[in-house]
Amino acid sequence: MSTIELFFDLVFVFAVTQLTSLLAGDPTVAGLGRVVLIFGNLWWIYGGYAWLTNAVPPQASRLRLLMLVSMGGFLVLALVIPTAFAAGGVVFGVGYLLVTLVHTGMFLVSSQESAVRAMRRLGSVNALTALLLLAAGFTDGVLRWTLWTAALRLHWISPYFTAVPGFRIRAGHLLGLERP
Repeated sequence: MSTIELFFDLVFVFAVTQLTSLLAGDPTVAGLGRVVLIFGNLWWIYGGYAWLTNAVPPQASRLRLLMLVSMGGFLVLALVIPTAFAAGGVVFGVGYLLVTLVHTGMFLVSSQESAVRAMRRLGSVNALTALLLLAAGFTDGVLRWTLWTAALRLHWISPYFTAVPGFRIRAGHLLGLERP
């Protein structure tokens, strides 16, 4: 695991602290619902980056730069978490779309054919969920909740209709045993 990946993890930890603050500020069922929807979508894309760095280690300069761009997008997401269901919804959606597009693009430069095949199928679904979150930022009330819920559900059911066999996991990378 590289230093840039650890930095990315720290940005995600900041997002989790923002979720904790959000729930502490609104300890209601609605507040918990917002936290679950935000966390579920963030966890999906964060997990996607764990898979990404397994398939496409950010060793080349352009890949590290793209990781920094995605970290910037993730930082924006984290910063607007307290207002993601209000005035910050559009900013959250734009940040999520940026993080998703960079993720898909980095996967498509992989030398692993199974990873490229998988992302050709999953990338469009991820983009659709990002667009749902962006659209939610322009709405309010029940429609906003519906779009957030649809995005979360689509993320979590997409492996059932986009799965591609043969996606290789480099366990040494995930355990930090491989060196760049």
